[in-house]
Formats: sequence, C-alpha cells, structure tokens
Amino acid sequence: NIASLLQAAGKTWKDYPETSGNYIVRHDPLQYMTNINKANLTSLSQFKTDLSNHALPNFFWIEPNGCDSAHDCGLSTADSWLQTNIDPLVQSTYFQPGGDGLLIIVFDENSGSGGTMTTGTTDGGQVECVIVSPFIVSAGFKSTTRHYHESVLRLMEQGLGLTAFAGSSASANNMSEFFGAGTLPGVVSLSPTTVPFGSVTVGTTSAAQAVTLHNGTTSSASISSIAISGTNASAFAQTHTCGSSLAAGASCTISLTFKPAATGPAAATLTVADSATGSPQSAALTGAGVTSTVSLSPTSLTFANQTVGTTSAAQFSTLTNSGTTTITISSFTISGDFAFAGLGTCGTSLAAGTSCTTSVNFKPTATGTRTGSVTITDSATGSPQTISLTGSGVSSSTPAASLSPASLSFGNQTVGASSAAQSITLS
Repeated sequence: NIASLLQAAGKTWKDYPETSGNYIVRHDPLQYMTNINKANLTSLSQFKTDLSNHALPNFFWIEPNGCDSAHDCGLSTADSWLQTNIDPLVQSTYFQPGGDGLLIIVFDENSGSGGTMTTGTTDGGQVECVIVSPFIVSAGFKSTTRHYHESVLRLMEQGLGLTAFAGSSASANNMSEFFGAGTLPGVVSLSPTTVPFGSVTVGTTSAAQAVTLHNGTTSSASISSIAISGTNASAFAQTHTCGSSLAAGASCTISLTFKPAATGPAAATLTVADSATGSPQSAALTGAGVTSTVSLSPTSLTFANQTVGTTSAAQFSTLTNSGTTTITISSFTISGDFAFAGLGTCGTSLAAGTSCTTSVNFKPTATGTRTGSVTITDSATGSPQTISLTGSGVSSSTPAASLSPASLSFGNQTVGASSAAQSITLS
C-alpha cells in the first residue's frame, strides 16, 4: 500500500478524516491499511493546525464526512466545505509559483444510474477528478484520455518520487499529460501530448513545432523507435535530438512539421517506444490541408498618352481569393512611372471567396513608352502575383493644329444660288 511504500522511502504521511457528522469510514482507505504507523491517522482539525504551521507531511489524505463530500448532501454543501477547508491550502505557498504542491480532488462515483465508474450513464461511465498544481501544463487543461483510479494512485506515487508502485498502479497509464515536461518524476513523458498545426496550404510545409521527451526516472531509458503512424502519417514529419538512449533527468527535442497533400482534416500519432514503464509515449498530431488560390483581373493595365509630369486617372485591378482559407498579404510594391492611387480596398488579408481592388496612376517622367509593374506578395500558391503596367508620355510643347485663314467672308449671295468656292488650309 502507498503508506508502507512512503514509510520505506522515508517519506512522511498523515490521514486527516472529518470524523464529526456522518463519517463514512469505508471511503477512507488508509484506515484499512496494515503495516503502517497508526499514529498518522489523525483528524481534520490536525490538518488545519499543520497547514497553519506549514508542517504538512509529504503525503496526506483528507476524507470529508458523508455530507461534506456530497455523498449525502448537495453540491452547494460540498462546495462550501471546499472553500472553507481546501481553499486556504490552495492559497498557501505550496501551490504558488515556486511551490511543489499536488492536490487531487476525486469522486468515487458519478451521477449516473448505478453510481459506479463502469455502469454510470450521465457522465459516460466516468467520474470527476480535479488536479491543482503549479506544474499543470496549462490552466483549464482537460484530458481526453481515459484514466482510472489506479492512474490517480500512480500519479500520487510518481509525484512523491516513489520508484515502487502499489498493486495495479504499477501497470496503470500515467497522467503525465497534465504536467509540463520534466515536472513529474518517475516517468518518461512527452510534452505537449497534443500538437495542432491548424490550417496549412496544400503542398507547403508548416512551421516546426517542438515536443519534449523527458526522462523523469532515476535510470537511463533506451529508445528503440520514434515514429509517426496513423491514417495521415505521410503528411507529418519529424526530426529529433534523442539518440538511442536518454539519461536519467535528461530531455531531448522532437521537431514536427505538417505538409498536407490534400484538402481536409489530417491526423496522426507520434509514438516513442522505450524501455521505461508506460512505453510507448504518444502525442496526437492534427492539422488541415487548405487551398489558397488567388487571381488578378486584369493582369495588365494600359494607360493612354499622358503629358509628362501630369497624373492620369486611376485604373483598377481586382484580386480574388478563390481558395478555402484566408490569405495574408505581406506587401504591395510598384515600379516605373506609376504609383498607387490610394483608392484600392486591399488590406493585409483576404478571406476565402472575397475580392479586393488595387488602384494605379500613371505620371510619366519622360516621353515615349513607359513600363512598370505591381507586385503583390502573399501566402497564396503562386505568390507573388504581378500586374504589368504600360503607358506613353508625351511632350507639352507639341504644336497644336491650326487653320488658315482664321475666317472666311462670302459677301451677299442670292437665295438658293451657290457662291464661288473659297479655300481654308489645315496645318
């Protein structure tokens, strides 16, 4: 049992039952253990004293009475009891940054019919378990792994640094996913255990994400394989610094990338097989392949003759995202005797199925044909996109057309009769 293991390891422990009221002794396993120091079976009032004196043992068990545990009374009663008796513990230095506290609040029944872990229905045959510690991997973390009472016992043993485990906890799955890499002794663990890559354009490689493999045991662990398996395993890749063994207390890094070959969700599993208890260790990999196709219309703009030094009216080109994901636009550049007119609607991103416009002016600096281009750099396939620009500059001193003479006089003429012809010259 855990108490005898603690004593053998030189650890301290106490049992703090609330014996007032309807105390249900069968809910307190320490009361039934043999080969233990019975003087450590104390009371809830002793817990309050030890907490006040910062003299709590390495391990302790608190058993509320039947009403305060919500066995016989409502949850509001249990919640009030927790706030009165357990909140001071959570607020203590044991659970603040730099502390090493591990608090496990677990129910032995669920609220479904039958009231057992396997026959209950309301919670899918599961019971509630809350873990509080400065070492939790992230606030509000929820596991999707099915753990058992033996797993909780193993967690307590590992948290205390024990290398021997009581009964079936020796083969129970560990709960290292709740903790940051290197914080839970006694196990080889991966952190994080879920690696979401989000949406990545088909055919492109994501930024790398790192997973840490930590050996929290007291001996070296040999590593036989690090592999990715599952339906979409080929979409993920890994490199690592782990070698063929990992020394006690050491860590190594596995770098993961995602390169989807098709649109839609993708999933795989990173698996590390080693000589440690609980092998293999695994992490879930997820991502989604998306398309990011954009087009420009028109792809060229031609400006009419424009007097040198003057600015033309604006012309527009439309950028359309026909892909399945938002693209990011990192830059717009323009060259030649052309400038952005400031009338466009494009920003730094373009949602799937939407369009925006780019506006351009022409202001020639010399006569003759002038060329340039607009370059749009974005996250879409085929980036950058370009618009070719053409225009002609003309001189402001070019002679104007003239007529000579500037006027004609025909004199009097009989109605209905034609006059003699007169000439005018266009030059």
